[in-house]
Amino acid sequence: MFFLKNTGLKRLEVVSPEKFTTPNKMKIRRVISPLIRKVILWSAHKKVIVEDYPNLDDDQYIFSSTHYFTEDIQVGIGSLDRNAWALIGTTDQLEHNPRMYGGWLNGIIYVDRNNDKSRKDSLKKMEYILNNGGNVLIYPEGGWNTTENLLVQTLFASPYKLCCSTGKKVVPIAIYNERDNDIIYVKAGEPMDLSVYEKKEALTILRDQMATLMYDLIEKYSKPIVREELTGDIHLKHMEEIKNDYLKAKWTRDVWDEELTVYRDKSITTPEMVNKVVDNVDINASNAGIYAPVLVDRERDKKYDIKVYMKKNWNKK
Repeated sequence: MFFLKNTGLKRLEVVSPEKFTTPNKMKIRRVISPLIRKVILWSAHKKVIVEDYPNLDDDQYIFSSTHYFTEDIQVGIGSLDRNAWALIGTTDQLEHNPRMYGGWLNGIIYVDRNNDKSRKDSLKKMEYILNNGGNVLIYPEGGWNTTENLLVQTLFASPYKLCCSTGKKVVPIAIYNERDNDIIYVKAGEPMDLSVYEKKEALTILRDQMATLMYDLIEKYSKPIVREELTGDIHLKHMEEIKNDYLKAKWTRDVWDEELTVYRDKSITTPEMVNKVVDNVDINASNAGIYAPVLVDRERDKKYDIKVYMKKNWNKK
């Protein structure tokens, strides 16, 4: 277990939008940012290649990045051409991981993704940063993308809301790394004004752009997989890789309800929504022919529930 307490950083969990920073503190961070970004990038202990980056002016921006492996927040902060306050939603690491002091020096905004007030306050804090000469870095998928096929998950609305409330453009970013490779690739797109769209369309456009950037990196740098050479249960292997990546950091408690939080669009029927219905079906003579095979498949698929898997195996290496 990891019992070290990060003295002072717990304040970030409760500090109000009115008191969390000042323009002078923001100026200090901008001055020291080149050095801090280099140190944070070095702390990833991997080679980082920024393949494409837009020619940005001196305005403020909302950087919106993909999120699925341990080092991508460090790489996101370090690979930008300017200081950007990062939105951090990992309570356990904020309280115990010493590397979070580096994040604090750069500038971080805490959010409890399971708490409505915390989410609203984090939005106000980001608005303050953008309206006072700063930039923000968001990972709008919420928790890690642990899916096997989705390039980018459904996005939380903060990039769109900030774009509308501050007039600042959104810069999409993809960060790619194969877990057995020591090179991380970064690709950023051109700034986007999402405020000209309705929310759902705007987030779809942003997600598509982030996914396109990710696909370009995968197509260029991924190691091809030959289906015939795959052995064993590839789904369990995928979850084991995710677990091992998460366990590069130490955790003091079961954190997966928070860490694996993703946005659920209630207007779209998801497998999770279907499963909730199926799990409560009462099998009888009239519906057995329809629901019995579905329930058999459901029981088979339960072992691939990433939250269940992490809760069961998170402290095992």
